[in-house]
Amino acid sequence: MNKPTVHATPSVAIVGRKNVGKSSLFNRLIEDKQALVSKIPGTTRDVNVGFCRWRGQMLTLLDTGGLDIVKQDVIEVNVKRQALRAAEKAHAIVFVVDATTGPLSTDLELARELRKVKRPVVLVVNKADTPARRAKVGNEWKKLGFGAPVAVSAANGAGTGDLLDRLFEELKKIELPLDKLTPDLTITFLGRTNVGKSSLLNAVCGEERVIVSEIPHTTREPQDTLLFYGDKKILVVDTAGIRKHARIDEGLEKESVERSLEKLKESDVIVLVLDAADALNGQDKHLAGMAEASGKGVIVVMNKWDKIGGKKSGTIEDYKRSIAVHFPFLEWVPILFTSALTGQRVEGLLDLALQIKTNRERQLDAETLDEFADTVIKPYITSRTPHHRDALGSKKRHPKAYGIRQTGVCPTEFTLVVKDKSVLDKSYLRWIENRIREKWDFRGVPIFVKSREIE
Repeated sequence: MNKPTVHATPSVAIVGRKNVGKSSLFNRLIEDKQALVSKIPGTTRDVNVGFCRWRGQMLTLLDTGGLDIVKQDVIEVNVKRQALRAAEKAHAIVFVVDATTGPLSTDLELARELRKVKRPVVLVVNKADTPARRAKVGNEWKKLGFGAPVAVSAANGAGTGDLLDRLFEELKKIELPLDKLTPDLTITFLGRTNVGKSSLLNAVCGEERVIVSEIPHTTREPQDTLLFYGDKKILVVDTAGIRKHARIDEGLEKESVERSLEKLKESDVIVLVLDAADALNGQDKHLAGMAEASGKGVIVVMNKWDKIGGKKSGTIEDYKRSIAVHFPFLEWVPILFTSALTGQRVEGLLDLALQIKTNRERQLDAETLDEFADTVIKPYITSRTPHHRDALGSKKRHPKAYGIRQTGVCPTEFTLVVKDKSVLDKSYLRWIENRIREKWDFRGVPIFVKSREIE
């Protein structure tokens, strides 16, 4: 293993008695099997160093040997010394205990040792591998003196997001300057349950990053994965599957859905994942509407394309027409037909998302838009008859346009300057949006065209 480079990042020491799962938790947090894990107590002796990224920020994690305060041979004395030294040097401490045994005298002794260190301590109850066991984690742990514990499962990853959030809260309290690892692009996967979002994320990463199961709601909290793609840092977020609001259960599922929807606000591009093998339904349309209203870039992915039998040269076009019928408001959105299982067309997703972010950031200057108004908008208006009849047969004047300006980026917004808004029909604004899209690449980007009267 290469010697770790020095990072000016917050450091967190993971400490606890033997065999509580410290190394398993360490491996889970750094998303690698770096630390040796064994049921044999005392497997870890030296301090292991790894790096954990969460919500665009970086932590240095120190995995220490198991501490036995009572029985100690020469090796164990050195293990204890190294572990406590790591705790003293770290900015914060994760104190790991075992949900299956409850508080032991060794835990109480170690808690007394850690209080002497005078560092923020987050108490973590590991091996809470089932919802029932996590629910039982309660007041008995408060006797250790570190407040309410965080219940986690290093085995399946449950609760690790809550642990990292709690750690960053503690680090902010001591006003530590956090190393902000700002991604160049943030992508969030959105879709109803069991459409294959987690499988798609794994396929994009080229390895298993999140748990995949045929059981709906396997993903219970947004999972952040930071990818280094060429010279770009891309944060990919896998969200919980979202059912119809009336069917969402109170408690854990409701909280996971709320967290998933919150992640949309932090995104540059939303990937709406649909199941090609299942009929489009009202929930798909609801989520598509949320994606459009967000003002973010949008990609539609028809996943599970491998399950479609009897495909012909025109099959993709047939599906595109079906999507256009169900989601006419997303006609500007590119569609990928992928298979997370086989990897078909998955490789194009990141490049497309990067291009859409470029499109979102496109800013047209006044000179360019003046030419557009003179050559496209004004000739169109003046070519129309002075009056036309509306749906009820009444005569209606055409608006007089003076120009257009881009008044927003991310989301993209244009404002048409007119003489009298009262005669401006919405169809003009839609027409202008279509002409803008024809002239410049705003693929995958919602465009909002507004109007104002000349001052």
